[in-house]
Amino acid sequence: MYLTREEILNEISADTLALITSNDGSLIDWDKVDKAIQDASAVIDSYLSSRYSVPLSTVPRLIKKICSDLTIYELYQSAISNNYIAETPEGIKERHDKAMEILKDISAGKAGIEGLSETGEQITDPTTSKIRYTSRDKTFGDDFENKYG
Repeated sequence: MYLTREEILNEISADTLALITSNDGSLIDWDKVDKAIQDASAVIDSYLSSRYSVPLSTVPRLIKKICSDLTIYELYQSAISNNYIAETPEGIKERHDKAMEILKDISAGKAGIEGLSETGEQITDPTTSKIRYTSRDKTFGDDFENKYG
């Protein structure tokens, strides 16, 4: 899974989470939350599998955000099906649609996941953390200034 319970609570309040996961809105139904996270993670894997080895061993912030947006949308859809609420807020739908668009772009090779290799491992490129330069061979010898200076 690409998201923890604690991370989902950074994206949606506990009160809202309780409202969309239980019939009386008093307690969070963590089983429903866990299932929605698993479902969202499976959707992500299905799109990433064309380019990356899944599940990812390192989870970049982008994937956590996508997982969060898909999870929250799924929980709202479930709440509508269970008659806990009447509709999904427009902002939640927009975030879901944008997350799906990004996944499609990644799958098609139009976008990538910065810092990840195709095996899903974090890339640590030594060339990005060091300054490198090369110089030409000397045109004049070390004694040029003494002779002509």
